[in-house]
Amino acid sequence: MARELTSRFFAGILVLLGVFGATSYGQEMLPPPYLDIDQSEQTFHPGDSLAVTCRGRAPVSWSHPENVGANTAGRISVEIPGNGTTTTAGEEYSSVLRLRNMTAADTGRFRCYYSDTLPSDVEDSYNAASVYVFVKDPSKLFVMMMENILQTKKYRPVTIKCLVTDPEANVTLWTRTPELVLGKKLAG
Repeated sequence: MARELTSRFFAGILVLLGVFGATSYGQEMLPPPYLDIDQSEQTFHPGDSLAVTCRGRAPVSWSHPENVGANTAGRISVEIPGNGTTTTAGEEYSSVLRLRNMTAADTGRFRCYYSDTLPSDVEDSYNAASVYVFVKDPSKLFVMMMENILQTKKYRPVTIKCLVTDPEANVTLWTRTPELVLGKKLAG
């Protein structure tokens, strides 16, 4: 009985470690991958290029914003130095994301994560490293999203994605029907 409880206890601890961010590669629990840049946000101008390196203790992959689509085919590349093998100096895997001739549509979060990470865990900061990229274009303040229809039920919260290309932009949400704005009734 005591042996069974001990086994369940350790199994529970392992499950909690997996849930709260430790990524496994083989039997080893790994720290999250990291980027070669210090800032969590970077600002570029149209025509600029992005090059960011991700390193980790296991093979890494990249995800990009949903608005980065088919028009990037000739402009985006991922290079894996050493064909995916570890470097001899740091025993680390690395991957370089390059995006050339950037446009306002490239604005968004680029994430690096361990290749064996579940898709549902990629956005978790314990399992990934990321940088938010702004491509500051005065002629295109907002990024057009793939989803352009919002549906919700009355009195239910809804998230309205309003991605700007300029990190210093001051944005205000307005409604055509002045009865409700952000859950507050307006007079008049």
